[in-house]
Amino acid sequence: MDEGPPVKMSHHAIRLRGVSKRFRRHQNVRQRLLHMLRIDHAPEIIWALADVDLAIHHGESVAIVGANGSGKSTLFNLIAGGTNPTGGRVHVDGRVGAIVDLGFGFHPGWTGRENAEFHVRLSHPSRADRAALVAEIAEFADIGDAFDQPLRQYSTGMVMRLGFAAAIAGEPDILLVDEALAVGDSGFQQKSYRWIEDFRRRGGTLLIVTHRLDILPQLTGRAILIDQGRVIADGTPKSVIHQYAQQIFGAGGKAAQAARKIGTGGAQLMWTAGADDAPLVMGGTGADICFRVRFDRAFANPTYGINIRTIEGVLLSHVNSQMRGVGPSPVLAGDVVDVAIHLPTSLPAGEYGIDLMVHDGDGQYVVIDGQMDALRLHILGERQQLGLFDLNVEFAIRPLAAEAGC
Repeated sequence: MDEGPPVKMSHHAIRLRGVSKRFRRHQNVRQRLLHMLRIDHAPEIIWALADVDLAIHHGESVAIVGANGSGKSTLFNLIAGGTNPTGGRVHVDGRVGAIVDLGFGFHPGWTGRENAEFHVRLSHPSRADRAALVAEIAEFADIGDAFDQPLRQYSTGMVMRLGFAAAIAGEPDILLVDEALAVGDSGFQQKSYRWIEDFRRRGGTLLIVTHRLDILPQLTGRAILIDQGRVIADGTPKSVIHQYAQQIFGAGGKAAQAARKIGTGGAQLMWTAGADDAPLVMGGTGADICFRVRFDRAFANPTYGINIRTIEGVLLSHVNSQMRGVGPSPVLAGDVVDVAIHLPTSLPAGEYGIDLMVHDGDGQYVVIDGQMDALRLHILGERQQLGLFDLNVEFAIRPLAAEAGC
């Protein structure tokens, strides 16, 4: 008999109460062996999560953000059922599809079909239509004849396709999506995101972990920031992204600290526009932005960048001086530089956020100093349109002439 959809017994899809997770870390294999043999050795105790309370309702779309090592993946694995908490309780109401490590659990010597059949038997043990689910996986993965070839012959992208298709087969109630979606060709990524959007519209519950902050306002309505195993912010994607960016890039932030530790230098941005928090008004001729940078160390080619975001936090554009062929312009410690940027009118009327930043200029665009929402941009205009860009489209309507067409 078909197992059918699970009955929702709670208005919470996911509920964590006082959840903690502890790991033991050994410095090497010898220390691990001594501990297993109960010979005097005390491993280092790591608390990946500490007394976490979290409630996610059915139909919510929630992002989990935080730096590497903050506890995101541990939280994810607890919800997915891959590990048990050291303390507290984890309750999940509904069938879970977890896209945590695409390809995890697949046997490299088996064909894609054999791996799909095994996955379906484990994930849907009581369903009578398992053959139909395997066919569903084959159709979504769209890897052709490779579906009947051993997995060891697959590219990373093909394994990703198979893993995603297997995770969503039969449509779970709760979808957990990790960084794995960042892998693979753009066409399949778009296909995956379209499926996720449809899943959300059908009332599915989405929990996503990603470092691609620009996509969060599009995919989720809520974000949670984790740091050192604790929830430190829970709110709209824009507000949490802003707090996370301040944590990473702001004065004393982790990224700035890491940059100083590896000797990439430092700088301080001193605003000469928008310092009073008033929006920068742009009319039909565009707008000019100016900011001042004081360097604490010498750089051979510092790069100055700007992001433009929607009010919801979606990244519309990043451009920097190196991309525009400006430089190199070396600086010494103590130098002060004024940066002038002209923005043409290319966006519809509305309000936008502007991020300013300075990169070290080595080609990797490591941020030396920066600030999210350094300025607010308010574009004035009477022309109406929908969408993100003003393409300056012109229309010409004229009566049909027998001798001429468009």
